[in-house]
Amino acid sequence: MLYPAELWAHGTRNERTRTSDLLLPKQVPWPLGYVPRNLHSRRFAPGGQQKKNLHREIPPAAPPVTPALSEVDSYSPGDIDWRMTSDARLHSIMAILASAHPNIDSLLNYRSPFQLCVAVALSAQTTDAAVNALTPELFKRWPSPGDLAAADPGELESVIHSTGFFRQKARNLIAAARIITEEFAGRVPESMEHLTSLPGIGRKSANVIRTHIYKHPGIIVDTHFGRVCRRLGLSAHKDPVKLEFELAALVPENRQHEFSMTANLHGRRFCRSRRPDCITCPLEELCPKLGVGANSPR
Repeated sequence: MLYPAELWAHGTRNERTRTSDLLLPKQVPWPLGYVPRNLHSRRFAPGGQQKKNLHREIPPAAPPVTPALSEVDSYSPGDIDWRMTSDARLHSIMAILASAHPNIDSLLNYRSPFQLCVAVALSAQTTDAAVNALTPELFKRWPSPGDLAAADPGELESVIHSTGFFRQKARNLIAAARIITEEFAGRVPESMEHLTSLPGIGRKSANVIRTHIYKHPGIIVDTHFGRVCRRLGLSAHKDPVKLEFELAALVPENRQHEFSMTANLHGRRFCRSRRPDCITCPLEELCPKLGVGANSPR
């Protein structure tokens, strides 16, 4: 009796299927004339073991190796594709921003830590120019934390009225001045924990004080900084605290203050909220323009 394998070899079965396509065990228990329904989908190796790796997958190509930030001396925009999420791209962005915005002094006018603390608390929901216009009169009337702690709320409100939310800001300023006087001996505290315990001082304001006065590293997240980072694809977070921690992990500590200020200035001068000036922007070749409207000039 001829078994199926022998019948295939003699050509008595359908000759459209080659004998090499059918690999059967040496002992085939099938009766003559019986062909399993899924015979052509089975591949057997000698000894009855099913063959493996019939369709070998090609391993994916390794990602390109990018030099670390410490290994890079300088880059120009044409050297790096904006799609490259790497230390080298971040280094290039920071270098271009530093060249375009060399002056990173505070935009708020102050002469002491206390004056900066007051000015940054007033800057919420208003412009730095509006704050600078009224602080000379404010500090002339209340030059120290003790003087401001004893200020009449109505009189203080009349001085800071143009900044908006003047009633809440007046309450915060008087309360913060009282805490500085009573708990910190008239000295603006240095730690993030103590600064954020002052009414009207959040993480952004605390980082302004810590970086400008006490030279600590810190990421200052305001509206302009967040907009620039999201359009550059450095972060997708809209929450300022999450954005701060994400960028703090990417930017070296000794350049965090510089990057915060240059990105802020870039958002004011080029990467504006409405109709950003992408044509003359020095980061144009590195920027994916995430979130930029179709009507904005490219």
